[in-house]
Amino acid sequence: MTEPCPGACNTAWRTIPPGDPGRPEPVPGEPVWCPRDQARIRRQFAELDILGALRAFIGDGHREQAASPSRGNGHPPSPSPAMDDVDELTRWAFSWKDAYLDLHPSWKAAQTYAGNLAEARTETIAWLCERMDGLLEAPFAADFGREVTWWHRSLTTVTKAGTGRHRKLAPCPWCGLRTLYETDGDDYLACCNPGPPACRARLTKDEYTGWAQQAARAVQPA
Repeated sequence: MTEPCPGACNTAWRTIPPGDPGRPEPVPGEPVWCPRDQARIRRQFAELDILGALRAFIGDGHREQAASPSRGNGHPPSPSPAMDDVDELTRWAFSWKDAYLDLHPSWKAAQTYAGNLAEARTETIAWLCERMDGLLEAPFAADFGREVTWWHRSLTTVTKAGTGRHRKLAPCPWCGLRTLYETDGDDYLACCNPGPPACRARLTKDEYTGWAQQAARAVQPA
């Protein structure tokens, strides 16, 4: 049996108790993520190299520290948080390349040192992009997709690249307040009502469109 997609498309299914008439059917994974989330993960992962370059370029004025020792290896931390983030992104990409190679042991002998033609980060992300179909079907596909989303959101926030935040006109269908926001780069809308209790509603863009149309009809005069 196909498991439900772990993305935001199933937020309502995960949060509404079983047996509640308002609980929708889960969106199935194909085989792990639904097609909409697969497209989002592909796009976000492909943008990570550009976001990494932006982080290095408009970081904190310490670009010359790119070769400084990394954190956690017994040396003093780099004075450049921006380059630390870029180094960590590179190590993260390496870790997923290693995880994928573990599924294909015969490929390991043919691997070359990354960084010959471009930044090691760039080459590794490009290598993984070409194997995205396999990554999204691998046993670790759910964790991989979640981490891609985290990195993309983290880097777009710190670089201010496409992180516009827009409040929507229709109220939240859960708490009734006008606290639904759409953030550039995300494929869902989130309620920012802090409560108490905090509302943690999430809607896909299609769900919001349907809800907004329903809400508009409800306020029209008879």
